[in-house]
Amino acid sequence: MALVSMTPKDTELAARIATESFKGDAYFDGSYPPEVFDDRMMEYMRVCWGQCLQYPGHCYRIGNEETGYGICASLPPGADYDEKEWASWLDRHLSSLTQEQRQIARDRDLFSDGLHAKTTGVPIGQNNTLWVTLLCVEKRARGCGYGDVLLRRLLALADEHGWSASIETANPMARLWYQRAGFLVVNQGIIPHAQGDPCMWFLLRPSRPVSPQIAQERIRPFAFPLEEHHAPKLMGVH
Repeated sequence: MALVSMTPKDTELAARIATESFKGDAYFDGSYPPEVFDDRMMEYMRVCWGQCLQYPGHCYRIGNEETGYGICASLPPGADYDEKEWASWLDRHLSSLTQEQRQIARDRDLFSDGLHAKTTGVPIGQNNTLWVTLLCVEKRARGCGYGDVLLRRLLALADEHGWSASIETANPMARLWYQRAGFLVVNQGIIPHAQGDPCMWFLLRPSRPVSPQIAQERIRPFAFPLEEHHAPKLMGVH
């Protein structure tokens, strides 16, 4: 099944798939009150997806309404964030939370920022690294290889430009899957205010600069055997 480059008209589809995929996730679980989780995540994902859609060729989908969808998004080195848009979303989100919930949200935001900064030494987007912000596959479509196809496309994009690639995840199965794809765990930390002290991993795939043709030809499937294969549930989002 072919990849389709996404456009702004796909924002609602992407936000819906991402929201469903992040339910029960170790990082987002508890960040939003259960009764408003869907609404808050949809709003958050609209902002996140809107940032990535500013860069053509960095957002893709695969699948259809019958089989289910997989989606991915990335930001190139030097990506210019709209900090005002993020600040506006954060203000709206925090204003409706209790004091305890606001503290959890702030602590987790600082934790994720700090994990990245300690690893790279520079702000997000300010080094020669493609940041994979989202990679989600609907539950009904998992095990079909959609995750493989999406990640291979983003890695080929990185190779074409001589970029490394970075990913964050709190999903242990996804971490192993990314390592099969050539990523290395370069930093990790315990997610604050989360039950069971779950870990967040920051992974980096070193740059492999080659010609665009070779980049496409040498990226091969790297999934687990079918019975073990799970498309990633969490990609670092900020």
